[in-house]
Amino acid sequence: MTSAAQGIADEPDDGLDDVFNVLAQPVRRRILRAVSTTERSVTDLHELVGLPQPVVSRHLAQMRAAGLVDVRPVGTRRLYSVRTEGLQPVEDFLRVLWPTRLEALRDLVIADLDQQGSADAD
Repeated sequence: MTSAAQGIADEPDDGLDDVFNVLAQPVRRRILRAVSTTERSVTDLHELVGLPQPVVSRHLAQMRAAGLVDVRPVGTRRLYSVRTEGLQPVEDFLRVLWPTRLEALRDLVIADLDQQGSADAD
């Protein structure tokens, strides 16, 4: 194996695969958008995405395992919110591949989240 190929093969396990696997599912991206603007319970998310509560709970468990959401118990409810630090492996990966355009991507994501937040408020 060449040294260049060896360098690619020896990439560190930085959680990037876990994050991409979670983000590959459209329903998880919808959940992530929903909890990016405000804390939400499983019941809230069940109503927003239209899936049974146990299915939403399984998605949230996978998102927690990947470090993308936090949970806060409040009485008998558990409120979920985005954990932006969990996206750091994606940002680091993109900075290497696309350093001059990452800021533009960030601006697009922020605009999308703002638009999503406006739509949720209506």
